[in-house]
Amino acid sequence: MNILTTGTITKLTGNMVPVVNGCIPKNYKFLGIIKNQPHYRNCFDEVYMYHKGEGLEYVADWLHDYKMIWTEHPILYRLTTINQKDYFYDVEFKDAYKYDYTNDLVIPQGYIYDLVDSADGYTNIKR
Repeated sequence: MNILTTGTITKLTGNMVPVVNGCIPKNYKFLGIIKNQPHYRNCFDEVYMYHKGEGLEYVADWLHDYKMIWTEHPILYRLTTINQKDYFYDVEFKDAYKYDYTNDLVIPQGYIYDLVDSADGYTNIKR
């Protein structure tokens, strides 16, 4: 018999995790601002976007080893290294993010092409 967690049920059914009076449940940790929206991660490395007045919506998984969000079918984010720093970026809209180890947050970095243009070495991203 399989036991499903609350996050897994939400992921499978697409339901929202309720947020009462704007208070995010304590088992969700602020991950950062992604796509101009606050995102939170739970203990199962599931990433949720906060919709004010509606709740938390599952949007991706968190790849702990790579410090990036991940989606499948379709793949929306890629990991790249520029000037010996790791970034992940949206493959369609090209917005880039970097994980800040000191503050344990994802920080927006602008457009990936701007980072590539300022690179002083090899990058695997082409315009």
